[in-house]
Amino acid sequence: CTPDFFGYNKNLELQYRGRIRELKSLKPVRDGDSDLKVAMKDLEIRGAGNVLGSEQSGHIQAIGFDLYNKLLAYAVDDLKSTTNTENDNNNSNIKEDPLNPAVKTMVQLDISSNIPSEYIYDIAQRIDIYQRLSKMKYTDDWAGIRDELSDRFGELPGPVKNLLYINRVVSIAKELNLKSIVRKEKKFFLTFIYDIGGAKKALQKCLTDSALIGSNRLTINSSEDNSSWKKELLDILIKLIDFNKKFHI
Repeated sequence: CTPDFFGYNKNLELQYRGRIRELKSLKPVRDGDSDLKVAMKDLEIRGAGNVLGSEQSGHIQAIGFDLYNKLLAYAVDDLKSTTNTENDNNNSNIKEDPLNPAVKTMVQLDISSNIPSEYIYDIAQRIDIYQRLSKMKYTDDWAGIRDELSDRFGELPGPVKNLLYINRVVSIAKELNLKSIVRKEKKFFLTFIYDIGGAKKALQKCLTDSALIGSNRLTINSSEDNSSWKKELLDILIKLIDFNKKFHI
């Protein structure tokens, strides 16, 4: 059987197109992370397939490489946590389900919040503090971490105090299913993910008379002084936590 040199071979054309697409993906990669980007692009094009085998499915494009990674990490972490649960009945290490992500709360209070390099010089330590704060829950020991920072690095500067405050506000907001907290023009605007529904009258009694309650948003007056409005906001959120235990907003 001799090869058909002049005939049309569909398989060869498909292979040619695939190679052209791979080469085009390399064109924009010119920075220091080129090796990583080439590898990631290759995975997106050809697929991860059987991670521990030789199969290459290409179906990774159906959900995207980022979601694939999240699903894989979640599945692995879930298996590890199941093993741990058998020993100590603790499954707190399970990561969030990528298909049912945790509430992402936007907080805009117009205050500077960060860890200055002058306060903590080592970048690894700064990153560690950021990560610890972002993982804390509203019931955790916020005074404890403030004292720890003070003991290790000295008196907390204003931006660091604000960082602790904002992270504490975010931790409470997540518990309340708040989509956003904004302070603007001497007012607080608190927006819930879900409608408040039939709890409006009871919520009005719980808050001040000046509070305006919409279908899923609260508008409440705030003081101008920094220390005053910060305390006011925390007091409002704590009231909402207590209210939520009874009526579940």
